[in-house]
Amino acid sequence: MFSFDYMLACFISVILVMVVIGFTRLMSGSAAKKWKAHRAETVELWEADGVEFVLGPSGGRFCGLESMGDKFGERDFGIIAITTEDLRVTRMSPTTVWSIPFNEFESIAFETEFMGNRAAKTPFIVVEFTQNEQVDTIGFQIAAYDEWAEKLADLANVPLYELEE
Repeated sequence: MFSFDYMLACFISVILVMVVIGFTRLMSGSAAKKWKAHRAETVELWEADGVEFVLGPSGGRFCGLESMGDKFGERDFGIIAITTEDLRVTRMSPTTVWSIPFNEFESIAFETEFMGNRAAKTPFIVVEFTQNEQVDTIGFQIAAYDEWAEKLADLANVPLYELEE
């Protein structure tokens, strides 16, 4: 009915699918562990420094810093927090932390595109700021983006530009 070659090909295909599924599960578990470790370490360091949080720390997506250029791989998941003094955004790998004091903010805007990334559902929050006399922008995505952007604009006393319809 079925040839030996056909049955062998089916058997090898099933084995390959199982290997791919196993590898995927292993890697996703590894990523989850790495994420939890990054979050715990970051929050622990901030709390040890006496940081007072207004919102967060929460998981989000770091979407780039304009001064770094449009390099693939610069975007990653990280931690985002609004403290009583600044906005803190991290990137998980390689671990990097940006702290932007409110007095350096120029404006905040919702964007559907930032540094080559397009937002599917959640817009990017893009913060324009001046550090060391250089204007720069940082973008990130986070759940409850409207609450976060409004809180940042209020604390920094800067305009918030809504998405244009």
